[in-house]
Amino acid sequence: MCGGRTNRRRIRPDQIRQLAEQPARLPEFARGSTPIRRMQATIYFVDEWDAAIAFYRDVLGLKEVVNFPDRWAFFEVPGGGSIALQPRSADAANHVSIEVTGIKDFVAELRSKGAKVIDDVCQQEHGETALIEDPSGNRSR
Repeated sequence: MCGGRTNRRRIRPDQIRQLAEQPARLPEFARGSTPIRRMQATIYFVDEWDAAIAFYRDVLGLKEVVNFPDRWAFFEVPGGGSIALQPRSADAANHVSIEVTGIKDFVAELRSKGAKVIDDVCQQEHGETALIEDPSGNRSR
């Protein structure tokens, strides 16, 4: 409680030992075993390819790592992370890309916890992907 009295209980050493001997109640990710390896990229779908390339490269000053015109471009962001561009299509939605190990098991676990899976695991030319959505409609692939 800010600015007031807190209602803290003192824990005795024997209680600490008892707590330490109890099975962990934390979710797997809180125990350091998350299958999430890293944030891969933020993906933006663009209408004007050349204008988008010029914006991210020349205006923002990001390093252009790869550019397959009208297909895929990848920019390095200082301090880590990246931005990828793809041409807009009817079903395109901006999203973040997260690299995981064991994607099929990970998606099954997310689904069992009530996560909204938009696209189940499928094989694409760059690897297996799935698309999930958070409660606010933000998407991750």
